Amino acid sequence: MRGVLADSGWGDVDPRKSGVVMAVQTSALNGCCTVGPESWQKLFKGHYGFFDQQRGICPPLACASVTVHRTGSVSFKLTAPGIEVTESTLPDILLGAVIGQHCSVGSLPPITLRQKGNALVYP
Repeated sequence: MRGVLADSGWGDVDPRKSGVVMAVQTSALNGCCTVGPESWQKLFKGHYGFFDQQRGICPPLACASVTVHRTGSVSFKLTAPGIEVTESTLPDILLGAVIGQHCSVGSLPPITLRQKGNALVYP
């Protein structure tokens, strides 16, 4: 799943300094976890990621990435193999993230999501 955490004001975000608290909630799944700063890698300028194929750090996530854009906006990508998202569960999805002093929480109305390859993308 991909989307936007914030449209502006997050230009100073660095998960390697503060870690990330993530929450994903649906009718079938209620997950909240902290991915500590030691788990994040800087992949390239403004792009950070964490990878855990065993899913022991933040189940059911296998990886996540955060991209900080020059405009101060931040986008994210979450990968949770094996988790089925259906039309009936889409209206129930609630996502949240806390990075440093920044917090973003929102729901994903089904009409705002679109299929892009194997991912659901917002907007």
